[in-house]
Amino acid sequence: MPELQTILQNKDRLILQAQEQLTQFLFEQGNKFSNDLARIIGSGNFTQADIIQELTRLGYDDAVTTAMENWGKVIDLSREASGAMGINFLLTEQNEANLIEFLQQKQRFIQLGIKERIANDMYDFAIGARMGQRPVAQIKSEAAILLENQFRRVGTEVETALTAFDRAVDQAVFENVGIERFVYFPGTLIETSRESCTRIVNDPRQQTGWTREEIDAEPDVDFVLGGYPYYNCRHRFIPFGEI
Repeated sequence: MPELQTILQNKDRLILQAQEQLTQFLFEQGNKFSNDLARIIGSGNFTQADIIQELTRLGYDDAVTTAMENWGKVIDLSREASGAMGINFLLTEQNEANLIEFLQQKQRFIQLGIKERIANDMYDFAIGARMGQRPVAQIKSEAAILLENQFRRVGTEVETALTAFDRAVDQAVFENVGIERFVYFPGTLIETSRESCTRIVNDPRQQTGWTREEIDAEPDVDFVLGGYPYYNCRHRFIPFGEI
């Protein structure tokens, strides 16, 4: 069904765009942060709290919030996908409450937990730079590389959270309307496909449909998260017979 495939691809594209825009923004702010970190180290008196405060000042929290706000567009595309499949887009009040709570928990983790990890790593780096009396130019260069890796992880966490939210919406709708058999979509593989996704795509049950019990019994595969290690997985379960 071309219309459904297009809608699902649009959902993936929307989430990837949110990830890319967030990562790009953080990369740009990372250059400023590297300069500020050199200044903080030069002051000789700094704490982890100073680094957390600097990340907040540069817009880390607001950028994450902006990226996560794409959940409304994800819902709209899920409603379109349900229409293309000819099923009722039905979410109960409890479904909606659970989904919002899930997003809020993920957002808090990224804004607080991961930001604290970044600050801890940068603090350790700052201590090492201070004790090693590294030149300012070296501090900026090394800090920029370290931050790039950290910010790339932030983007991945946001992408994974939005993808899991998207799949969780679909799961709730499918359960509410009584869908019993599913197929792993897309039914194609690429060079970097995970072992778990390869196994599912090549399984004979792709031709007859998977039950939820069969999916839940499969190792390293999750109805909501896809194939292990789950992040950046483009596969999803949809009602059997739709593709």
